[in-house]
Amino acid sequence: MNNYDAIGIVEAKHFTTALELLDNMCKASGVTFLSSEKKLGGRLVTIIVGGSIGDVKTAVEAAKLSCQGREQLLKGAIVISKPHEEIMKFIIGNHEENEKLENEKEVAQQEVIKEEVVQAEEKPKKNRTRRNVNEN
Repeated sequence: MNNYDAIGIVEAKHFTTALELLDNMCKASGVTFLSSEKKLGGRLVTIIVGGSIGDVKTAVEAAKLSCQGREQLLKGAIVISKPHEEIMKFIIGNHEENEKLENEKEVAQQEVIKEEVVQAEEKPKKNRTRRNVNEN
């Protein structure tokens, strides 16, 4: 498990705002995206980043600056320096579980696509056979 000197937690109203804030946070400093959580169908989104204390503080400040004039979109933003390992287990563990589920979904989708391709390739062969029989 990676050790981070600090984690930054930003809670935004709306999924698109959260993506914009994450983009600005990553561009402003060398933080690593750790986890996200959507509530209310994406109307409330929590983003968690990790890194050095300075990088995380810079990232959270960048998120706050991004919402200047639109303060209602930023519901909360905090920096936790030297997070306890139990917190990190919760954050990283949750992220790894979500990644595993996403990978399983992707593999299942690829299998369905492969099956559809095989079926699509078989259809023209059947049609050609019927034409050849009719021509003779």
